[in-house]
Amino acid sequence: LRKLIGRASFTNVRQVLKPILQHMDIHKMWTPPDFAEHVFQIIVFSIAQNVNYIIIEMLMSHLGQKNQDTKVRCGIATVLSGIFSSGAIDASVGPSVLETINALLTHLRSSVESMSSRREPEPDSRRYNE
Repeated sequence: LRKLIGRASFTNVRQVLKPILQHMDIHKMWTPPDFAEHVFQIIVFSIAQNVNYIIIEMLMSHLGQKNQDTKVRCGIATVLSGIFSSGAIDASVGPSVLETINALLTHLRSSVESMSSRREPEPDSRRYNE
């Protein structure tokens, strides 16, 4: 995986990551998120620093597609949190960082709104919002 990701250039990073995301979905590997975190840590540290934002972009997009499955959303959010806290991503203030924060806030708002419309919120929804 490291060699494959390490050789990926700016133009084909998305083509390498799509099958990984599909594999994680098909085999339900987002929960528990330990394996997914490990895989994406390898990816982030193996890829060129100047294209790391593509990983965040694709995970954010994938998070947006998983509106109904709260456990998967928790797993993806945990992976994103791990990537940001690892220091592998250059978190200097810039358009991509602000765009990511804005997208996360949008996901949080929609989750809170859907949770408030239910009488008994799911425990997983509560965990995702945290």
